[in-house]
Amino acid sequence: TPEKNVLVVDDETMIRESFPHHNKGYHVFAAEDGKEALEIFQKYPIMFVILDLMLPGMDGMMVCREIRKTSNIPIIMLTAKDDTFDKV
Repeated sequence: TPEKNVLVVDDETMIRESFPHHNKGYHVFAAEDGKEALEIFQKYPIMFVILDLMLPGMDGMMVCREIRKTSNIPIIMLTAKDDTFDKV
């Protein structure tokens, strides 16, 4: 069902592949960069997004801003940054 679509966006293959494409009734779409993520988001009804902040080209914050222009779905941000400012 469309409400069970999840989008995982990360440039690391290992992270993208750690989410099975069909898991407990969810369909997981995977994108390796911001451009691909937005194409998937515009094409499919996505329930929530798991989004890496540090992507090549269009970074995760830019992707988040584009999604927020049309949707308020939950977005879980992933980051390797450990500064308090980055976490907040």
